[in-house]
Amino acid sequence: MVFRDSCAKDLQKTLDAIAEMGYSGVEFHDSYGHDANTIRYFLDSTGLKCCGFHVRPFTKLLGSAFDETLEFNHILGNPYIIIPGSLPDEYISDIAMFEKTAETISEMASRSRKYGISIGYP
Repeated sequence: MVFRDSCAKDLQKTLDAIAEMGYSGVEFHDSYGHDANTIRYFLDSTGLKCCGFHVRPFTKLLGSAFDETLEFNHILGNPYIIIPGSLPDEYISDIAMFEKTAETISEMASRSRKYGISIGYP
């Protein structure tokens, strides 16, 4: 089920409702303006687990932003960072760029393992 609009309006109330429906985990596509500790509090108060987070834009996975993204997801207890959809054109404009981007994603996956987080790209 997709609850994006409800989450944007009231994340805690939506998570409460999801838990009441009997779900045990949720996969996020946004933080809806909340920091990781607040979301973790919401999850803990409902008994839900974070089972994935779609990280966009791709630049949140580059440079120092990647460390922040890892820390955010580590606080949530999230085991899976998902790179959703297609990558921006500048990262796949030709075969050489695509190969470089693939190497970058492989390096991210290596670094994220220290946090117990896997990175996936469809």
